[in-house]
Amino acid sequence: MASKADISLRKAVFEDWEAMYKNVWSKPETAKYMLWKVTESSDEAKIRIEKTIAYQENNYGWLVCLDDMPIGFAGFKMTDEHTAEDSGIAIGLGYAGHGYGRQVVHLLLDMAKEAGADTFIYTTRAENLASVSLAEKCGFALTGSEQKTDPRDGSVYEMLIYTKNLL
Repeated sequence: MASKADISLRKAVFEDWEAMYKNVWSKPETAKYMLWKVTESSDEAKIRIEKTIAYQENNYGWLVCLDDMPIGFAGFKMTDEHTAEDSGIAIGLGYAGHGYGRQVVHLLLDMAKEAGADTFIYTTRAENLASVSLAEKCGFALTGSEQKTDPRDGSVYEMLIYTKNLL
């Protein structure tokens, strides 16, 4: 488990399903800029937490916790031996605006560096102004953009690509 100030990152356990459902997965506002669909029932949340646990076993993925209560998730993937790329960062809407996102990014940067990364790539949709601001506040440089298609509804969006040197 990694922690910085108020926030910690830890692997999911089954009992986390309810907090993740309440704080993150059931919220359309949180899913808006992500590639996942809103979880609509407690039964779906229980299945989702089992999938989350299985995914986290072999990947750099964690729940974002405040006083050990899950309020989001974050992770990265190694795209090559020295480059890490975020694989999604989400904080429940009720916890936004308190600086937790910045804490999460700094934890991910530390963990990516420990995994051997010397470069971290952060991506976000151009219209996600909070995420764009977070990238800039954390010292990332805008290095490109790509047109993407949302598989949920076929809409086209611009994905901004930010990079930070970890050396």
